[in-house]
Amino acid sequence: MTKAREVSAREARATLPDILDAAKRGRTTVVIRHAKPVAAIVPAAGLEMYNLVRHIMVQLGESIAVSTDRTIVAAVVRAQDEIAREKIFWDEIAE
Repeated sequence: MTKAREVSAREARATLPDILDAAKRGRTTVVIRHAKPVAAIVPAAGLEMYNLVRHIMVQLGESIAVSTDRTIVAAVVRAQDEIAREKIFWDEIAE
C-alpha cells in the first residue's frame, strides 16, 4: 500500500485540481493544518471500504487510528478480502 501524500492546507487550496486528479488515479492526500491531519481526500472507490472499516471499529469500540489488536486487524483484513471478492456487500453489514 502506498503512503498517503501529505500537503498543507495552503497547498491543498492551491493544487486542488491536481489532488482530485490524484484521487481519481487511486491516490489519497492528507491535508495538514497546524501540524495535524485535518482531512483526507480519498479515491471514491475506497470510500465504501473506509466506511466498512469504520463501522466495524465502532461496533468493536475501537479507534481506527490506534487499534493494534491482532484479532481486529485480522477481521478487517478478512472483510476487505470478502468485499474484494464480492462475497459480501456493504449493505449486508451496515444495519
